[in-house]
Amino acid sequence: MIAIETLQRYITLCDNVICNNDSSGAETLENEIISVFDNEINGIRGGLSNYSPCFLGSTPYGTVSDNIDVDFLKDIALLKSKLQAELEKNQNDKSISVSDKKPKKVFISHATNDKPFVQLIVNLLEDIGLSETEIVCSSIPGYGIPLGKDIYDWLSEQFQNCDLHIIFILSDNYYNSVACLNEMGAAWVLKQKYDTVLLPEFDFPQIKGAINPQQIGIKLDSDCTELNQRLNELKDSLIDEFELQSLSAAKWERHRNEFVNKIASVSEEICDDETSNDSKSQSSISTDAAVLLAYAANDESGRIIMVSTLGGLSVCAGKWNFVDANGGARENARWSGAVDELENYGLIEAGSYKRQVFLVTHIGYQVADEVKKKLEIDFNNSPDQYLVEN
Repeated sequence: MIAIETLQRYITLCDNVICNNDSSGAETLENEIISVFDNEINGIRGGLSNYSPCFLGSTPYGTVSDNIDVDFLKDIALLKSKLQAELEKNQNDKSISVSDKKPKKVFISHATNDKPFVQLIVNLLEDIGLSETEIVCSSIPGYGIPLGKDIYDWLSEQFQNCDLHIIFILSDNYYNSVACLNEMGAAWVLKQKYDTVLLPEFDFPQIKGAINPQQIGIKLDSDCTELNQRLNELKDSLIDEFELQSLSAAKWERHRNEFVNKIASVSEEICDDETSNDSKSQSSISTDAAVLLAYAANDESGRIIMVSTLGGLSVCAGKWNFVDANGGARENARWSGAVDELENYGLIEAGSYKRQVFLVTHIGYQVADEVKKKLEIDFNNSPDQYLVEN
């Protein structure tokens, strides 16, 4: 494609020659235009009096006609019209190209249970200069699924219609989430650009699936010098890719150091909470929740499936449906409450956006083992045998 600026320059030169009625200048300009565009614009010579079939010969500057009525100014007017037509064509092509260009966005693929870390990462991306329209993060208000949108359709649109830069927030929670693994698979199929961020207590050898474990990532509990360097590289990469305004060194270091300090604080809080939950969850949760967890953990899928239909609610673990179909609204509330209780304690997590599938977490399995031991559960028996009447 001929540069638009080049076409505009020669059109202006044509206007100047015509305006000044400069026949000598027109002859020189005509030969120059033919020299520049002969191989670029089909039929550029067509209709020019200086390039009619009858001629004496050629010179280094063009063809010399034996027609004494050669009108170089008329030729220039014709060349100008051809250059203008080419200009309009190129401008239309450029407009179409721009309109077809996919918008760039950062897509943060993460597990819901890692939201405290994810919030800090979103804050850092904002500090780097990304806007709300350039970040997709389902757990953070303002960056998630719009009201009224189907979750699956909306996420599919993001992958298909946007030029995504994926940031995988990797953890045990991530690999326990079916939804996260689906996102990873979609990114691999569509060959999206990605970076990896490893949360504290998650190491490179634990990376599996479609992500290349050899690709350098950001480990949030790594050596301070190493972490700062990797964050600097992420910042530079995003500024270059999204054409953002550069940050001063002092401003960036302030944002980066604040981020690193908050990550350390959140990590310490979560570690304390997990230790506390591990010791008190079994004694704190209700018998309903404890038995439901134990039966889910015993099933090889480690799943609780909760589906609400016109026929009522079902809460299943393995082959057992815990909801009495004749129990009515009270029974439904009882078992949906048990699922909420397990999720609030971090013993299960949503495995799908529709919140119909829940997966037992690492801590959940540990608590389930204690429940099985305490209640002496035989999983060949119906769970009703171990439930307290409500």
